[in-house]
Amino acid sequence: MSQMLKSNNDKHPRLQLLSVAFNEASIDTPSFRAYVNYYHTKVELLEDWMDTTNSYVEQKFKPSYSDFYRSLEVLIETMLPPPKLLNNGFVANQSFASRIIYDFDFAYSEFIKRICSIINPDDNKYSDGLLNLLTTAIRPYRTRRKNFEYYQAKYDSMLTQLHSATTSSKTLEPSYLREEANRTFEIRRSYLDASLNLVSSISTLRLSVDKFLANAIGRINQKNVFTFNENGKQINLAPTIHHYFHYYYSWLKSSVKSSKTIDDTVFQAQEQVYNQMLKQLLPSTDENQYLLKNIDSILSSTDCLVGTYPQKSGWLYMRTTVGSSDREIWVRRWCFLNDMIFGMFALSPSKTYVEETDKFGIGLINVRYFPDISRRFCFQLEIDNGKGKELIIVTLQAESVTELREWVHIMLQSKLKFNGLIKDEKDKANYNYANKRYSPQFYEFASSATTSMDQKLTSFDRNSSSLIECLRSVLAPDQVRDIIDERTFLFKIVTSPISTKLTPLAMLSGSFRYKNRKYYDGIQANIWGLNIWNQNGGISINDKEAAFLKQHLNNPLIIPDKYPKNYLNDLKIQNMQFKTIFESINYDASSKYTNCIDELLLFKISTVWTANEAQMFPSITYVTRSYLYLYMSVSGFLHFSRRKFDDFISIENDPTTPHLIKMHTHHNYHIKIYTYFEDSEAVARKMQYLVELNASHGNKSTGEILDKFNEIDDAFKQKSEKEELINDPATNKLIKAEYELGKTFWNINSTSKELVDRCKNIRQHYTKTYIQRFEIASKGLMHIIYGDTSNVFPNSYFLAARNANFNTNWYWTEERDSNGIIQLVRKIDCKMSKTDNFLFENSDKVCTSQRIIKMVENTYYEVDQDPILIKIPFCRPLKVSSKYVITELFDAENSTNSELKLSTNGSELYANYKIEFVGGNNESFIEDLIKRCVVRFSQIEHSKVKSSIDYYLDRIGKHGKVVKAIKLCGLLGVLAGDGVIQNNENLNDKESLDNFKWEGIPDTSSERSANERASVRSEAEKEKVKKTDLQSVSDGNVLCVKYTFALLIRVIMKLTVFRLINFILISFRIVMMGFTFIGTLLSQVNKTLLLGLILSIFYNIFVSARSGISYWSVRKADNFFKDIMSDKNSQKVERALYIKDIDLLTDYLVSPDDDEVLKNFNNDLTSNENKYRESRRELALKRNDLLVELKILQNMEKELVQGDYKSFLIKETENCKKAQLHYEHIWEQDKQLQSYCERCSTELQRLVPGLL
Repeated sequence: MSQMLKSNNDKHPRLQLLSVAFNEASIDTPSFRAYVNYYHTKVELLEDWMDTTNSYVEQKFKPSYSDFYRSLEVLIETMLPPPKLLNNGFVANQSFASRIIYDFDFAYSEFIKRICSIINPDDNKYSDGLLNLLTTAIRPYRTRRKNFEYYQAKYDSMLTQLHSATTSSKTLEPSYLREEANRTFEIRRSYLDASLNLVSSISTLRLSVDKFLANAIGRINQKNVFTFNENGKQINLAPTIHHYFHYYYSWLKSSVKSSKTIDDTVFQAQEQVYNQMLKQLLPSTDENQYLLKNIDSILSSTDCLVGTYPQKSGWLYMRTTVGSSDREIWVRRWCFLNDMIFGMFALSPSKTYVEETDKFGIGLINVRYFPDISRRFCFQLEIDNGKGKELIIVTLQAESVTELREWVHIMLQSKLKFNGLIKDEKDKANYNYANKRYSPQFYEFASSATTSMDQKLTSFDRNSSSLIECLRSVLAPDQVRDIIDERTFLFKIVTSPISTKLTPLAMLSGSFRYKNRKYYDGIQANIWGLNIWNQNGGISINDKEAAFLKQHLNNPLIIPDKYPKNYLNDLKIQNMQFKTIFESINYDASSKYTNCIDELLLFKISTVWTANEAQMFPSITYVTRSYLYLYMSVSGFLHFSRRKFDDFISIENDPTTPHLIKMHTHHNYHIKIYTYFEDSEAVARKMQYLVELNASHGNKSTGEILDKFNEIDDAFKQKSEKEELINDPATNKLIKAEYELGKTFWNINSTSKELVDRCKNIRQHYTKTYIQRFEIASKGLMHIIYGDTSNVFPNSYFLAARNANFNTNWYWTEERDSNGIIQLVRKIDCKMSKTDNFLFENSDKVCTSQRIIKMVENTYYEVDQDPILIKIPFCRPLKVSSKYVITELFDAENSTNSELKLSTNGSELYANYKIEFVGGNNESFIEDLIKRCVVRFSQIEHSKVKSSIDYYLDRIGKHGKVVKAIKLCGLLGVLAGDGVIQNNENLNDKESLDNFKWEGIPDTSSERSANERASVRSEAEKEKVKKTDLQSVSDGNVLCVKYTFALLIRVIMKLTVFRLINFILISFRIVMMGFTFIGTLLSQVNKTLLLGLILSIFYNIFVSARSGISYWSVRKADNFFKDIMSDKNSQKVERALYIKDIDLLTDYLVSPDDDEVLKNFNNDLTSNENKYRESRRELALKRNDLLVELKILQNMEKELVQGDYKSFLIKETENCKKAQLHYEHIWEQDKQLQSYCERCSTELQRLVPGLL
């Protein structure tokens, strides 16, 4: 019965969990009884250990420790003479000797005290921990265990009593049988409730023991850290313990957190199992159901269920004999009929594990109702024991009439199914399968009962073997010895939902079990139980392409694992557990699930799986080459799932959250897993390596993958150790400084150095090189540019017509050069446009080639483009060659990935163009101009390549760039000779770079220096290259492009017209944009702001008018003065008047005497005022004009000296301030000086506005 958790968010449904332990407890299988019995023995051993330990600590250790500590204190005090003895002239160094001894005794005593505290159990803290475990977990378990034992004994006693009842008319009456069923139901209900509660308490106790262990180790681990009082430095005396405890404690916290999220689910599952089981156990109220005569109709029925294989399981009593006297007894056996196979299981003599008998095909069995016996509800099985051997008669007794009817019906239906196979030739394999006897495969799980019937039903044939002996052929002797001694904890055996004494051994059977047996066996019984719900439910593998092994039912099929040489023994043990877990589940022969895993385990990690926001479970993740298997066993719940690595686009660790790994799928679904016992960064790199390997269909063997994983583990282990050393407070500062300096200056490895040197040498021999950096690994960039479905080429060619259907790139083919080195070559067809689609012209269909001459995975890719010969009037033929080089980023951040040849966070593209005229290096003016134009066109072509790459990168996104690039742009398909498309990712990967030669670069394996290797070719070599170029041109081995004079004229004319029209359009657009901008501003301005702008305009006009009046007044005076002086030929007398002559001018015009006489005259003319009024007014006006002009002249003179005058005033003002500060007595007495300074200040203040 599976428990499916519902999610509030349908977008992320929760995982499907199977309540295995509850299901086993509900039907009281032998697996359940062995499980609870074996666990109880463990609890009793734990209690004995607690009593022994507590008694030893309290009664022996503490007294002994106290005696030892007192003796140690006495020893410390007596190690050196007393300070008093050395005092008062007894030693030469009287001042310090006694004090040194006193300080030494005190310091050493404190040191010994702290050392002894490591083994001191902290008084009562250790005992308190034991007591807390006992009271909070063990005692509740004990209570439920006693309740379980009570109802189990009561239930078993009642069953024994009912089954031993003799056959009589009374005991067979329907009313009596119905009453009997009701009494059994009441006890069975109580027993069911006690069983479910016991399972729940076991889950609680398991986690409680983990908490106790963590607390106990944590207290001890705290004492291992020694802190110096002098400087506060800390030293961890047991760093290994601290390392493992840290991971264990982190895992425990996640487990506790996950257990809280599943508490409600556990309760719901328990209630669900309880209620559904009560419905099945509830006896019928119809007395007709208790009539035995109904069985006769079943025996005479010939109807067969179509399309189904009957199955049933449950407890039956079997008649047998024991001892030499053949004393008859009835024993309880768990019987099953599944897929036309019948068999039995029983508890071992110790009742701590499950044993099995032989399995019999239904073709060997005949069933009949057997009323002629003293007991009720019996039937017999007649089993064919082979030719010449007597039949095996098995008498079985059911628990009730209903059980008897169901067993007889199922057996007969299965027999009818078998008889139908005889007529069907297509199902001959199934017929043979159901007509055989199958012995237990392993001796360790075979029935060891000594009864006569058990011995008849259990046999061994040539296919039987000892699992221990099978393990000897694979494992080391020490490992086999550990298995025999039950020290399997050294193998990190994973937790199973059902744990018996033989579960650890059963977990190691995966590589040796039959791959084609569909019936239950002892392996399954001791791991998963015997409930049909557990065997066929709870699997959430949604992969439609799961590898399903074809059933070879005639003979037992064992597929041994073929381990590579570097497959370690520890990994073999993990692989056996992995095969056992995922192959021992009975998948009901459905092709949807796998029952055979044809891959070896690569590594196993202990994780905490968070499939959604609500669920977080501790789990075990198994990783193979193509799949990621998830196994969860939490609180009696079980979950299996499997995902293809092809479903993921990226697996990366989160640098901000410790232990976190994020897994991104193609459907934008993110899975988070936490790994605590392994380096999360190394695990993420290994998984990402497999993601990319599967995406590129690489043909790496298991041994090669393991070698790569070992390199990854070693590299990240060194990195982790270095980081731990740096983070350690006790680390020397010089080491930390060196580490920080290493982030800037790093040690480049030899391979990276050779590749960098090669890139630089190539650049020296090309005319122009464009370097572009992209945020994608070099492998991903290679697939973007040269993938089978990529459109970067030929669409990015400068001479290729746009959007032409003829533009096609073909598959790569293998070729060998003259040195025998493999090159990958592909043809590219395109329509040529000589003017880059600038003119309408008839496009020619052309073909060119690209050659991959060097490819090192995730590191270096070098691709040559076949040269192009361009013929232009008035010039020699121009040859254009290009080489594209893709490299990883060589820096300190990616140094680890570079050494491991893993994908980095970025790459660089070197686009090298070699542009040269054929036939010599002397270039004319026109040739130089043409060469410059071609260089410009190469830049345009490179920009097209960059734009195409950016287009793909935008579609790819941020995660899983390499995988998405492969999916989007295709693989590098290589067309073999047989027409089969293959993928080649490691061209010349194993070849040294020294085996690689390129024209113009000498062989790097030479002993000459780097400068000599990068030197220019000699004159003879140059001449040879010229001849070769001319020969290649004449032979037609390069693509020729011819430009006619008329075509060039058309290009120039159209370009001129285009530029002119473009200028006009741009100018018109700028004007329109200006008007549009103004209109936009006006439309967005509110009324208040608009009113303010209008008022501001009027105010500015008013101020401008006032300034204009002053300007024109000065202008008029200036013009008047010029008019007076305009007669250049007239002779004139000139006299200069300065400002200091104003008084002289006034005295000259009007003398004091004349002024007084004139005043008297004016007084007498009062009566005759009207006589001279008009004339005097005209004179007054002229006088005003003269004064205005005089004032203007005075101002003009001031303008001439205003700068110097202002400087003089500022200087005088400063001098006055200095005099006031430094010569106070003079300043206070000299009033004239104060008046002068005041006038200077007033004049300066008056002058400043005027000057401004």
